[in-house]
Amino acid sequence: MEKNDKPLSFSSDLQLVQQKSDFGMLLPKREWDRLRKSVNQLSTGINWWESSFFFILSTTVTLWITVFTLEKTVKNYQWFVTGAITFTLGTFITGLAMKQLARKDGSTKKDIVENMDYIENNLDFKSTPGKSKEHSNVGQNIKAFVNLSLAKTDNSQGLQYQPLEIHSGALFSNLTAVFSSKSPYWRVGFKLIKPAAESTITTLGNNTALFHLSNTNGEMSLDVYPDGTAGSHFRKKITSINSSDQISLTIDRNEKNFISVYINDSVEYNDRFDSELFKKAALLTWADDHKYQVLVHRVEYSYN
Repeated sequence: MEKNDKPLSFSSDLQLVQQKSDFGMLLPKREWDRLRKSVNQLSTGINWWESSFFFILSTTVTLWITVFTLEKTVKNYQWFVTGAITFTLGTFITGLAMKQLARKDGSTKKDIVENMDYIENNLDFKSTPGKSKEHSNVGQNIKAFVNLSLAKTDNSQGLQYQPLEIHSGALFSNLTAVFSSKSPYWRVGFKLIKPAAESTITTLGNNTALFHLSNTNGEMSLDVYPDGTAGSHFRKKITSINSSDQISLTIDRNEKNFISVYINDSVEYNDRFDSELFKKAALLTWADDHKYQVLVHRVEYSYN
């Protein structure tokens, strides 16, 4: 610092304000997929301004060609001249209108799809294969794991049992499994378990509830056992999906313990359940005495 330089000073009017962080909004993957599906079904529409401009322009060219090729003595010759001038002005006005509209902010299906692609490419929608991840968002804890290949075991019914870990005292609020299978016979679903349940590595049992999709030679159904016993069995045929397609099964719980069961984007079952059931859960696959292979592409679950 030179001798004539004055030291820096801050007035009492100066304040340093910390920049606020961006707010993260929790959006389930199935809701994003449903939004993209809706966008993809939008019509690309017709650019009426552009169509009108080229129609008027082609008419103008045709009229001027007619004017220069006809003899002036031809009847109604002046009408062609007047028409050519009128359409010339129309072409000029339409062109100016298109230029003005181009300066304004507008969205087309192409714009929306490109913006959604940008979001997917710049946000982390994926998990590392074979690993789980956890983060918190507005009181929610979210975990996910991907790329599991599950097949028949020596356990009863050939059961594969994948427990879902959460903090002690927490409650599951959402469970989603995305899977596919080419096997002719399989069952895939979630089991909810009260802490008081005696045995958990089974499909049914007291103090549990079971929700699963069944495929028997291409015939699909949603099966629910609300109290974990065979006598409480609820079954609903599902005809809207192919058994060999990629399928998502979701259980959503609200703060009043009312659940909705989704297959892909469609709600197929809802009811109210005891909150104790949401303290433990597991992903199950089995096929009784049949051989099977289920590819679990992604499992995501949240709790609070």
